[in-house]
Amino acid sequence: NRFGTFMAFSGGWILSEEAFFSSDFLRFLKLKGSYGQIGNTPPGDFDYQKNYSQVTYGSRNGYKLLNPANEDLKWETTSQINIGMEFSLGSRVSGSVDYYIKKTKDLLFPEPVSPTSGFISVIRNGGKMENKGTEIGISTLNIDQPNLKWSTDFNISFAQNNVYDLN
Repeated sequence: NRFGTFMAFSGGWILSEEAFFSSDFLRFLKLKGSYGQIGNTPPGDFDYQKNYSQVTYGSRNGYKLLNPANEDLKWETTSQINIGMEFSLGSRVSGSVDYYIKKTKDLLFPEPVSPTSGFISVIRNGGKMENKGTEIGISTLNIDQPNLKWSTDFNISFAQNNVYDLN
């Protein structure tokens, strides 16, 4: 489980450049979508195997266990889907609307262990989480003079986060 492969792809279609598109209201219209994955490795190096460190105790040399092995440890994986559109109304108003769903599985987190083991916790995979929401952005060009330019940008997000499994 030391290596991971993560893919991504995206595409867009500018409808306003098609011959069938005709609108006095919309100057530009683009539909877009994407899918991608990313991975997150465990925080420590070689957490999947036992690691030792040389120590001196009194006048004697020895070895100390730095972390217990977890051979089942794997990459935390996040997949995201986005769909949306960009638009322009004349030369002064433009914007975008996007919807996303982001799912993370095999969350990496420290699991408490018995203090008699000599450790506080071990890193393990477990749990799933989902984030989804809508993002809206509007840009306006209020004044466009040679000596004065004024534009306004507004964006808002509506998000929902769910942790739906911790095992």
